[in-house]
Amino acid sequence: MWEEILPNAQWINSNVPQIIRENSVSLQSQEVPASEDLNMETLAQAHIYIIAGACMAVGFRFAGTANSDAFNCLMGHYNLETCLSIVLLSLSMVMAGSGNLKVLQLCRFMHKKTGGELNYGFHMAHHMALGLLFLGGGSRDVFNVTIASRAEQGKLQMQGTGSYRNPEAIKTFTSDAALVSFAECFCKPAKNLAHKQDVLSLFTSILYECVTQENPEILPTYMAIDQAVRRLERKEMSETFELWQIKLVLEFSSSKILQERLKQTPGEGLLMNSEFLPVMKCSSDNTLDQWLYAYGDVLKSYLTGQPYEEAHMNMLACFLVYHSIPTRGKIVGVCMEV
Repeated sequence: MWEEILPNAQWINSNVPQIIRENSVSLQSQEVPASEDLNMETLAQAHIYIIAGACMAVGFRFAGTANSDAFNCLMGHYNLETCLSIVLLSLSMVMAGSGNLKVLQLCRFMHKKTGGELNYGFHMAHHMALGLLFLGGGSRDVFNVTIASRAEQGKLQMQGTGSYRNPEAIKTFTSDAALVSFAECFCKPAKNLAHKQDVLSLFTSILYECVTQENPEILPTYMAIDQAVRRLERKEMSETFELWQIKLVLEFSSSKILQERLKQTPGEGLLMNSEFLPVMKCSSDNTLDQWLYAYGDVLKSYLTGQPYEEAHMNMLACFLVYHSIPTRGKIVGVCMEV
């Protein structure tokens, strides 16, 4: 049944029973139902509620996918007055976390309505729609609900990466040429990057941070740290200057002074995304731990003054710097003093 839900008007209308289709009356029509035993108001309400339920099913089926067909289909049913709130909620589920401006305009319009039979349920639906539209400040979507549909479509999107891979969507949030160019060059899936979805996800997360925080100047710093860590993973780091810089940033982000400041004013004084640095630290730790496991004898030879292969000198230097291990001369001097 889940796979049978389609984002088009034909599927939505197919849920209306034949007896209602044959006897439904439009607002402009002067015709009466074929059977006098049928109540016109009951038919109209049943027709509208069935359509609203079908729209909600489409919303659940394509929640968080930003599916254009589902979006256009639900927008086409928005003029049904009785089910405006439920269709608005369905639209927001489909566009969850995207901040779509058209849906935002509808949320604002519905929020301002005060007349008629508006009760608490209507206002709750409108606010739920607004919350879904900007889920997690635009960094999250209803991923757990939609993982099956995304996997079937072959377009599995991780959290926070839904709309920011589209340069047109980026232009909605910023006019900065550097950020738009970054989205076009680094955040578009390509055939030769099919096996590097983690790279696209990371770049998209970095782009989101710069856009939402209105801080495009930090983008080169993000990229420099990422490239340095990737060189370390490939064992291509020829000098330790970049590693010193990474270590400095990590030490600052974990310092007690910064943590106390963040407790008093959350979000202020934080140079970079708190989720980005732990990822970089974890990658560096894993790389150096793997090197130590494979070439622990090189470190032992260095500490004992034994000769070792020069091919391992760069990674040995990175290991010593990253873990703040003093030079052999200082270690020998301390041992002699003891």
